[in-house]
Amino acid sequence: MPKNRIMQDELIFIPPPKRHTDPWAYVFAAPALALLAAFLFIPAVWVILTSFGAESSEAGAGTGFSAYIHQLKSRVFWRTILNTAYFGGVYVPGTLIVGYVLARLIFRKIRSRRWLVLLFFVPCLIPTAAAGPVWHWLCAPDAGLLNRALTLAGSGPVDWFHSPKLALPSIAVMCIWQSAGLITAIFLAGMWAVPRECGEMADLDGARGLRRLWHVTLPSVQDALRISLLLLLINSVRVFGAIFVVTRDGGPANWSTTLPFLVYREGMKVVKFDGACALSTLLCFGIAIMVVLLRRFPMKRGQSI
Repeated sequence: MPKNRIMQDELIFIPPPKRHTDPWAYVFAAPALALLAAFLFIPAVWVILTSFGAESSEAGAGTGFSAYIHQLKSRVFWRTILNTAYFGGVYVPGTLIVGYVLARLIFRKIRSRRWLVLLFFVPCLIPTAAAGPVWHWLCAPDAGLLNRALTLAGSGPVDWFHSPKLALPSIAVMCIWQSAGLITAIFLAGMWAVPRECGEMADLDGARGLRRLWHVTLPSVQDALRISLLLLLINSVRVFGAIFVVTRDGGPANWSTTLPFLVYREGMKVVKFDGACALSTLLCFGIAIMVVLLRRFPMKRGQSI
């Protein structure tokens, strides 16, 4: 046989044998699929149909896009959009900065890392129903510890959770306290995964201060930064428990009302299920668009989440 014939035969691609799925796989997956259908897919379809008035039995309920048009024309809706964006503008960068600073302190200078990580992670384990009353007691205008400290410093007491300008930032600070431990743990995991040679090479090249932070530190923990940013953005647009526990009604005068709280008010208090479902659908699509944009935004060329 000629030599070129042997080489040609060696380059022939033989496809792998086709894999046949075991029917028992569908049997074992059926309970999980049934639960997903019962508690996720069917309610999601019902919400979308109700938002268009197809499943609504309310008197005077609209059909088609009437619920969406009514919400888009409402001033309260656009107020909640601004409140949600304002909350995210305080909560997301604040939690990222606090979590990163704590992670750097634990990673570099302190020996008892595990105990400190546990200490900062404990607020994440506290339910909002328990954290809200504690913060309400700390910030109470008459007997709160924070206002007592301000009184001793020569300043008057401040009604943190019932002031139009301070209610939403105060709730954002409480949420930062609850979420900073998780972000610290994520950043620590990213820092421990970075080889020591990166820091040594940066020291040899004379990288210091902001230059080292921007060109060495942040690129080395970019995966942890992306995961943290994604989690915080989702939390910022679905915050409800903290606002409900602290203010009860999203007050004062809707200054702390966000989109999830408006959905609760439309569905449970005003009892307009088509409007609540329309708001829920808009919120769901907003979160999906935000996640897709974040996944496609590259921190490094050719990379995405």
